[in-house]
Amino acid sequence: QAETVNARVLDEATTRASNDSALAGRISTTEAKLTRTPDIFRIKASGNTAYASPFGQSTNIFRPDGSNITINRSYGVITFEANSNVINFAETFDVYGSQDEAARMAAVLNGIGTGQTVIVVTNDEPYTWRLARGLDTAMARVGAGEKFFSPNFAVHSVYVLVGRGGLSRGEGVEYYQGNVNQDPNAFLDLNIPMLDGRPAIGSSGAASVVQAAVNYEIFVRATQDSALAGRIAT
Repeated sequence: QAETVNARVLDEATTRASNDSALAGRISTTEAKLTRTPDIFRIKASGNTAYASPFGQSTNIFRPDGSNITINRSYGVITFEANSNVINFAETFDVYGSQDEAARMAAVLNGIGTGQTVIVVTNDEPYTWRLARGLDTAMARVGAGEKFFSPNFAVHSVYVLVGRGGLSRGEGVEYYQGNVNQDPNAFLDLNIPMLDGRPAIGSSGAASVVQAAVNYEIFVRATQDSALAGRIAT
């Protein structure tokens, strides 16, 4: 009987050691991701009358290697490969020029997979037809919120959204400039950190979530160890 008890204790101890090793591996992987330096994507965007802009009336997205994507009139959509900082789609939609372009952009946004990162950036004139042909619903799906839907959204303003497919309205990160129509200060110069295809914005919040998960795992492990001690004592 003693041999049977010893065998059971050994089995339990082996299982617990395996679980602890797996937990340590997950923590190490998470810590490594949190301490890595993200890639920086720089966005320079402006409205048509942004005469105060130091880079003129143009919109470009600069990759970490310095190469750039130019966005022409109205709206640009950029997406990333899964778990990668590689841009796999970049296109301009002249929503200002045609409601059909609003519908085409809406279709692209609605086709973005859940969790896939998307950046929406404007150039020249983003006000006209931005809520037409289903584009409003499609923008909400990737996280557009208060700034995009504001009644004070101005003509020749500038807007940037960092979002993901499958979000709810307002869950993305928005940037906007344009206090009045034809605002000469309607320009944005942003640095967007990206890590494994995800924006590393608000990383302290991410760390808190990770720490909470780790604390829970520690609690569960302690409870299991207490139960094991009880069984051995019995």
